[in-house]
Amino acid sequence: MGAVPGTQSTPVVERRVQLAATPIGPPLPQMLQAYHTSVIVDDMEFSFSGRGIDQLRPTQSHIPFAGKPTVTDMGYTKLPRREMVKYLRPHFMPGTYDLLRKNCNSFTDCCLAFLLDTRLDEKYRTMEKIGAVTDQHMAVVRFFTGGGYQPNPRSKDFQSCRVVERIQERRGPGSPPAEDRALDKPSSRPDTHHGGSAHDRGAGLARGGPSDERRARGLASRPWLGPRGRPRTGHV
Repeated sequence: MGAVPGTQSTPVVERRVQLAATPIGPPLPQMLQAYHTSVIVDDMEFSFSGRGIDQLRPTQSHIPFAGKPTVTDMGYTKLPRREMVKYLRPHFMPGTYDLLRKNCNSFTDCCLAFLLDTRLDEKYRTMEKIGAVTDQHMAVVRFFTGGGYQPNPRSKDFQSCRVVERIQERRGPGSPPAEDRALDKPSSRPDTHHGGSAHDRGAGLARGGPSDERRARGLASRPWLGPRGRPRTGHV
């Protein structure tokens, strides 16, 4: 059937979605490398920091880091950018940033789920796994951050997997099954000895603390220590 005379259909705009990722600190094996990530939708970058959701020029949030960001095409979306921001803002309010539990990679993961029904690769999400066992390993975390990390109570119960589940429930049938959605649910203990940081521009290592990139780099450059501060087997 043709268009109804006298009416005009609104064209659906497809926007290109890209992932920007910058290594933090010196080059390390993949299991130890930390990253700052963000999402670019056409000509606008979206990232998360202590200010909440930042809307910037492409890769602008990566400027404070020494490495050059790698930009990867992820696909195309028909969803408006303002709809994504409106949905995610209540989950990523100003003052809720936490280096381990709720960082730029948590936000990127939720953006990709909302726009493309896909997930951020696990290699970028090591900090959430560490955040899941922060209480048990607080001494180690404090060592990595030079004593600068203090858990943000406003992000205590945050888990990106819960936000993603809500996004996919909102999307309806056809989304990945629950077992796939739960890939990033933190385990009871770290499955690898991760270092790294998802430190964002303008965001402190803790709740509203001063930005300190050197501490973030320290996270990325030191392996986990064994009992009494001795290196674990296999670490140098």
